[in-house]
Formats: sequence, structure tokens, C-alpha cells
Amino acid sequence: MYMRIFFFLILGVFAVVGLGFFVEDDSPSHSSAEARFKSKKKAPEFTQIESPWVDSIVNSLTLEQKIAQLIMYPVYSKKGESELLKIEKLIKDYEIGGVIYMQGGPVRQVNAHNRLMAKSKIPLLTSIDGEWGVRMRLDSVIRFPRQMLLGAVQDEQLIYDMGVEIAKQCSLTGVHVNFAPVVDLNVNPNNPVINSRSFGEEKVHVTKLSHAYMKGMQDNTILACAKHFPGHGDTDVDSHLGLPVINHNRERLMDIELYPFKSLIDSGMGSVMVAHLYVPSLDKTKDRASTLSPKIVKKLLKDKLGFQGLAFTDALNMHGVSKYYETGEVDLMALLAGNDILLFSQDVGKAIEYIKNAVAKKKISEKEITARVKKVIQLKKWIGLDNFEPLSTENLIPQLNSENAKLIRRKLVENAMTLLKNSGDVVPVKGLSKLKLASVSIGVDETSPFQKMLSNYAPIEHFYISSTPTKEEVIKVINDLKKYNLVLVGIDGDSRSPKKKFGLTSNMMDVLNNIKSVHPTVVSVFANPYSLGLFPELGEANALIMAYENTLLSQEYAAQLIFGGIDAKGKLPVTSSGLFKVGDGLITKKND
Repeated sequence: MYMRIFFFLILGVFAVVGLGFFVEDDSPSHSSAEARFKSKKKAPEFTQIESPWVDSIVNSLTLEQKIAQLIMYPVYSKKGESELLKIEKLIKDYEIGGVIYMQGGPVRQVNAHNRLMAKSKIPLLTSIDGEWGVRMRLDSVIRFPRQMLLGAVQDEQLIYDMGVEIAKQCSLTGVHVNFAPVVDLNVNPNNPVINSRSFGEEKVHVTKLSHAYMKGMQDNTILACAKHFPGHGDTDVDSHLGLPVINHNRERLMDIELYPFKSLIDSGMGSVMVAHLYVPSLDKTKDRASTLSPKIVKKLLKDKLGFQGLAFTDALNMHGVSKYYETGEVDLMALLAGNDILLFSQDVGKAIEYIKNAVAKKKISEKEITARVKKVIQLKKWIGLDNFEPLSTENLIPQLNSENAKLIRRKLVENAMTLLKNSGDVVPVKGLSKLKLASVSIGVDETSPFQKMLSNYAPIEHFYISSTPTKEEVIKVINDLKKYNLVLVGIDGDSRSPKKKFGLTSNMMDVLNNIKSVHPTVVSVFANPYSLGLFPELGEANALIMAYENTLLSQEYAAQLIFGGIDAKGKLPVTSSGLFKVGDGLITKKND
């Protein structure tokens, strides 16, 4: 395991020493937790490049062209010709530095990529939000699990392997920067925007998995990005819609939220995405998003943490910043704050004009802009864009959905299955000759993949019931179950929305309560682990399996776990209720 010794040494030091650095000097003294933390920092590899190609490009640019190199504009390959003509005009008029690929398909994106690259005098830097692979934006591609499921995995080598495979997906589809991993510690069950996108709440474990993901990509020349700085895990407002407030004091932020960022920066993280958050303990200016705060970007991220890579803004069209400022003005403020790349600029022409005027008024020097541009061009050199070759679409879909990618996905889901309760060691199920088995899938309208997999192990009678059953339907199922002495229940929900209770309803729980009041039950939950806090009755079953996602693989592996087809070795990545805490998870061995 390539990184275990590294982590035990480095993270062990962090656990003892803590993160000691401060942001503001406006208090007369600082606690011991705020003493400066010094460590040996590893600069991103691309920042060390010295190249005549880099120098020749940087030295040839006008001020307007330099500013444009710091702007990335969205491209939706699904929108077709009109979209590409719009982007080509931006390239012709302003020579923008890059694009972020949004919704589309692999072949359409590769064709768009080749076309836009041919139009650009300086090769474009391209990016994507690919937290669970490029499937997050592109159709027809295998989807890896969300990070909450991955947080249950204890083997970081598997996360590294996923990072390698996602890097291949990026390379095949023309992506240079993947805005992943999410390193936010999700400590708020009601977080509407991070939640299942997080590896969990425990800082050391989240950091280990984030490092593995980063390393898998950057070892294969795809730049990783730690987001959302300085930590979006304890919010209950979506920054796409408003400006979330983080009310923690500096000591808490240093100890919890900033811990993964500090470690990853010291380990060579190539880029960081700055979030739209209001953090009064770091910058008291009313309604100033962290993206626009020099105290947070320049002083904390770059000066105190020593970050030398590229700082990306989160999308500048998000209401967390866009509703407070004029178009173009927000771009200038983000640049003045210390960000290197302006993502999702709403008006490139206005942004360039605002920044150009700021240079004339000496609010920012051209020298500062040039230094940031040099990092962008260094990254383009590291990627190999000085020798760009058009990409091929031949066999693209099979390559993106390789057998190795499918195998890694299966291993990840298998390793995540978490056995939280096992009264009487009912799992794995034994003594089949003495059992009359039934299964009930709750929240579906047909036999589920969970039930189909169960049938491979034993004779089982299957029942299913919707999430909104009638009283008559409930009574019929309960009556039909009377002759069985063990019932295997699957609860079908989702992993994403706390507002919608992760797809679970009180009607579904009524069905479960009726079943477990009469029968021994094994319950498998195909939903977010925070659902256990919303519906405590889930924990009252004889055995409880958390499967995290409502997917084919999660359903199949939960069924295999019940019958000892696989080991139980997942650990809960978050505290989900009073009964089940972060790190909980029983170990069982598969049957011989």
C-alpha cells in the first residue's frame, strides 16, 4: 500500500501538533492552538517548470490577453453548434485561457474540444466537475460512487485506483483539471449541497482518502482540486442560492475545517477551489464571501498555509456572490482577493475591462497578474499542451467503460458495505434448513435487484410495496408474511436530499414497524446514512446494513453480505444518530 507509511507519519504528527496558524491579528493574544504550524511543504510539480515555451508565451501577451488567460468559461457540448460558435467568438475576441466542460456527451465533448483547441492560439486549459468521474457531467460513462459511500471504505489504495481510472476518463475526454476531491468535513446532517459529496466527518480519514484520490489523478497528469475552501461542511444553505454563514471561531476552523486543506497543500495538491461562504471569524466585512476576501485567499490560503498552486474561484454566477455585485465587478474583487482563475465569468468583456481599469488605478499591478498567468502557462506545459494532438473518438465509449473501471467500482461498493447491528449474529444467515425466508422491498413497485440477488442463495418468497401504500396493501403484506420466521427487508431511498428525508417516508416506516413487531428482521438501507437519525426505527431491527446508495451494486452487495458472500468491513463515515457513530461497523468474514 503505497501511502500507508506516509500517512501514519504525517497525519500522526498533525494529530499531536494540530494546525497552528492565525488569520487576523486583531486580538491581543492567541491561544496555543493558534501558534504557527510549520511543516515541510511540497510545491505542486507544475510550479517548478522552467521552459522557454512558457516564457515566450507570457512575454508575448498584452495586459488584456493576460487577464483573459485567468478566465474559464462554461461549455455545454449538449447545446450543439450555437454553443460552439459562442465560445469560438470568445476565443477570437478575448483569447480566454480556458473552459469548464458542463453537461454533454463524450463524443460531442471530444469533438468540441478539438475544434476549440484549433481555434485558440494558446492551448485552452480545460476542467470539469468530476467528483464521481466524468459521468457527473457526461452521459454514457460509468459512474463511480459518491464520496459518502467511499468514506466507508478503509482501504485508501482503492481510492487511489479510482483516481487513476478517473484520470484516464479525463484524458480521453479532453479534461486537464478535475474539480475533485471534495475535502469538506460534513458535520451537518442537513447540509443541502455537500452532504453525500463528502468523505465524511472524521478529519484524518477524510484527509487520507482525499490524498489517495489526488495522488491517483496527479500521478497521471490530471490536476486535482481540493474544495471548498475554507470548508463547506457545516452549512445549511446552498451557496448556489445564497451566502452560507460559518459561525465557528478561528480555533475550531483550524482544528477541523482547515485540517484536510493544510495536509493536502503540504503534500502537493495542485489546486484549491475557494467557496462562497461568509466566515466572520476570518473576515468580518458584512456579506463578503470568502471568494472575495483577501484575508481568506491571500493571507490564509497563500501566506499562512503556503499554497503555491492555482486558486480557482467557485462559479462566479452563483448567488452566494452574484447577487451582491455588478457583473464584472465580482471578477475584479475575486482577483484582488488573490484567486488565480475566475471560473464561470458571466461577462468576459466586462470582467477584462474592470480588471484593466483596476491596473490603471494601481489597485493591482500588472506584475501580479503576470505571475498568475505564468502559473497557468506552466500548468499547460506540465499537461503537455506545448505538443497538443487532437483526441480520437474511436472506441471512446468502450475505453471510458473499461472492465478495469467496472472492477474498481465493484470493489469500492463491496468494501463500503457496513454492518451496524447484528443481534444474535443473524448475519451471515445460517441454518437455512430451519428457516422460512421472505424478503420485502419497501419503496418500489417491482421485485428489486436486492431481492433477485437474495434468490441466488436460498429459496425466498419476495414481496414489495411502494413508498405510499394503501392501508389494504399493508395489511395484505403483513398477512402474507405470517408463515415466515426471518424477513429480509430492503429500504429504497436516495443519497442526496435531506430536505426530502433521503427519499424515505413515515408510510415506509409504518410498514417496517409492522413487520419487525412480529418477525425477526434484517434491514438493508439503500439511502444516505443520515436517514438513520431521521428514522430511529431502522436501528431497531435485529440486524442493520447501511448500503449508502440506491444502486444496482449496493443492492447486490448488501444481499451478498447477508448470506456471507462477502466480508463486512465498511465503517460509518458520519455520526448518523444517537445509536450509530462515526467509525461504527461490525466485522464479519464471508462463508467458506
